[in-house]
Formats: sequence, C-alpha cells, structure tokens
Amino acid sequence: LYSVEVDLPNFDAFPETVQIALFDMAYNLGTGHGLTAHHRATGLRQYVTMNAAIQRQDWQQAGLNCSRMGVSPQRNTMTADLFARAARSLQVTERKTMTGVP
Repeated sequence: LYSVEVDLPNFDAFPETVQIALFDMAYNLGTGHGLTAHHRATGLRQYVTMNAAIQRQDWQQAGLNCSRMGVSPQRNTMTADLFARAARSLQVTERKTMTGVP
C-alpha cells in the first residue's frame, strides 16, 4: 500500500489512528503516482501538503489537509478526527515526558 517503503518508511511506527486514516484514503483514492513532467500526481500522492506533514509526523497539519472531493462531509470529518486524535495523544505524551510523569 502507498509504496510504504518509499513514501512512508515509518508507517509501521505511526499511531494506529493515522494508519487507519491513510488506509481509508488509499481505499477511496488509490495510492496513485507522483508528479512527473507530463502528468499531475494522483491518489494519495496528490496531497503534497498532507504528505509533507506526515513525513514530519505533524498529525494536526495532516488532518487539516486530508479533505477529499467526492466523499461525504462526515467521512472527511472522521478522517481529520483520526489525525487529530494522534496529535492530541502525542501532545499528552510530550507533556508527560517534560514533567517526568509516567
């Protein structure tokens, strides 16, 4: 899926909610192909801003840039919420690490 080794080498380490969001999007859009001199990017690869956020593991930004045409608003909201849940979980983990709370 999504040329995981090339596009998302850390996919297996991503939060489960992020993996579910990406599976949902791949199911709907396909994995697509990247931008070339003669063709625009398609499928998941056309989400350049979202993919850049994913590479940085910036789940909040990924969620803000995952909206698709042709799916219900509820489905887009669900996908964005999956990324937002990962962002909130990361913030809690970081806060615990900074304060020394287990």
